[in-house]
Amino acid sequence: MTIKVVEESCEIEGAEISVSIIHLENALIVLVTDRGNRYRIGTMALATPIGRMTGENAPAAFTLLGTGGELLAKVLAGRTSANTGKASLCIVGLRDDEHETISSILKTVEKMLQGTKSE
Repeated sequence: MTIKVVEESCEIEGAEISVSIIHLENALIVLVTDRGNRYRIGTMALATPIGRMTGENAPAAFTLLGTGGELLAKVLAGRTSANTGKASLCIVGLRDDEHETISSILKTVEKMLQGTKSE
């Protein structure tokens, strides 16, 4: 099996934000950085699609490691898990996590995931 990696960059309030999504068979790994294409371990959040067991489309999400950006990591993990039906590990390395930045990154990731749904 080949690992699929999707990468995209966007500019938000003068800062270049890079997002990489690594597609695994049963999960996604989402990396977000504001350091160009240099990714670092940052805040990590994990979400699993519990909807398969309960019939609801609400993932269980929690923060594994927090160094700033906890809100973005947790929301991003939850949304990507809900949208794809897969577990999602999000690693966020941002210096600033203002509301506008969070909203723009969520829109970028959702655009990148269009057409990606677990069977």
